[in-house]
Amino acid sequence: MVSEKIKNDEFVDVSAYALLWVTDVMGKVGFSRDFHATVTGKSDIVRLLTLLFSPVSKTGRWVWPIALLTALGVQPQAMKDWEDWSYDVLMDRVERKKNGEQLQDMMTPLIKAWEENADGKSKERNDALLEADSQGVIVAAT
Repeated sequence: MVSEKIKNDEFVDVSAYALLWVTDVMGKVGFSRDFHATVTGKSDIVRLLTLLFSPVSKTGRWVWPIALLTALGVQPQAMKDWEDWSYDVLMDRVERKKNGEQLQDMMTPLIKAWEENADGKSKERNDALLEADSQGVIVAAT
């Protein structure tokens, strides 16, 4: 998209690509993965984060209804989509390491600690912590 405009000497509004660029950088720095957002012109993560945090932005500091619904097991589709997407990104990263890729990114020490404790009594807790850490990397970097 952008490259076509540049080739045709057209004006390029780079502000439209700022979030897309941040998505690609987050993918590379956090997970050694290119999401190709600036190439395709769309970003799943920006869409999911927008859907996920929209209810919070409407209620302001009054977040107890969201916490109550979550505690009752009522999970908005946006939250499920976010968790599924972020889990897929994490598992892709874990599998690439298992397949012998030499990766050095923000997830490297977190995955190493997770692997060192993979067989312990608290395996479910350990898995949940890695998932939470990977979501934190995504949100913080985006």
